[in-house]
Amino acid sequence: MTRKLFTLLGVICICLVANSVTISAATLHGQLMLNDTLPAQYATVFVRSLGFGAISDASGNYTLEGLPMGNFQVEYSHIGYKPQLIDVNIAEESATLDVAFTEQPVILSDVYITPNGEDPAIYILKNIARVAESNSKSLEYSADVRQSFYAQDLDIIPALLPKAMLWIVRMAMKTAGFAATFDYCTENETVSLEVASTHHRKGKKSKYSDQRILKSNPAPSDKVRKQLLEAADYDLFDDIYEPFIKDAKKGFANTQYVLKGVIEENGKTVDVLERSTDAMSFTFTERLYVVEDDWGILRHELKSNSNFMRIECRDMGNGVYLPISKVNEPKPMDFKTMIEQIKKEDADAADDFDKDSKMAKRINAIINGSREFRPFMMTGFNIRYSVE
Repeated sequence: MTRKLFTLLGVICICLVANSVTISAATLHGQLMLNDTLPAQYATVFVRSLGFGAISDASGNYTLEGLPMGNFQVEYSHIGYKPQLIDVNIAEESATLDVAFTEQPVILSDVYITPNGEDPAIYILKNIARVAESNSKSLEYSADVRQSFYAQDLDIIPALLPKAMLWIVRMAMKTAGFAATFDYCTENETVSLEVASTHHRKGKKSKYSDQRILKSNPAPSDKVRKQLLEAADYDLFDDIYEPFIKDAKKGFANTQYVLKGVIEENGKTVDVLERSTDAMSFTFTERLYVVEDDWGILRHELKSNSNFMRIECRDMGNGVYLPISKVNEPKPMDFKTMIEQIKKEDADAADDFDKDSKMAKRINAIINGSREFRPFMMTGFNIRYSVE
């Protein structure tokens, strides 16, 4: 249902930013940098012994709340850079730890031998699908999930889109059962909510319980509240592994992955697969980081002209790799040309843009280049697993 919601909105992209669940008073925070020069945006911070973590923001800052006093290891990782496993001692309620990453280039394997001379990428993908399908039948876990929603600039869209197109989008949302949520997002300059729930899985059966909205601004109606809780249902394992299980059943007929090379991470050999595709004027480049020992996906990365997506997973034992975070970072949309075209073709719209209103000022700021136009919905979640 979540996929339907964000697909039909069209202009909405997801950016997942994790927040931790409080279990104690101690907090660890700091800033992550790349080669001491650039902020490490959306890097993963993970406490293995506690089974949860956080993601750094666009400035490289991170916060881990709910930490117990004492010693434990914190793992810091970022795509393309060497991960760091650091021993941390928390003796006070608040501690600071800044970390700098150094580059870790992918090294092409001189020899990668597979049975019967099979293509290395296909060999790796078959192993992923085989292990994932086996795990999906026997998985049993509970996960405490906290999601945050933030919508920005969606109220500008009705002023830009032709009325007929806006009507079509709203009808599509109504058909999907999310018309009230669409109106809620497009009638407010910003919308923010925080949702908590517990995800249970036993074999193929998956369900959510104890779903509730913790914070909201502005307050949603009962109908919107119900729709948002429905959209928050999120099967963590299937989201990343189901596509590969389906492709395996089709014999990987349309697979275009190639083995780019291998890296060493935390003493394990990690294969790096990549593929690029073009569709509707967009170029997509996708990368998979696969642990050879148990064929679990460590990271899944997708870049396009307009978006960057990454899923981070961790080994929960017995070859089970579960997602702990998902990031979708939309790039700013270039609506300057579109707005200028609207002004040329629609005199009434041009008059609206020239009015001394808050909306007109925001639109003119986009035209003048003094602000970026980033119409999107961000969601974030922190996951604390209990694997049986």
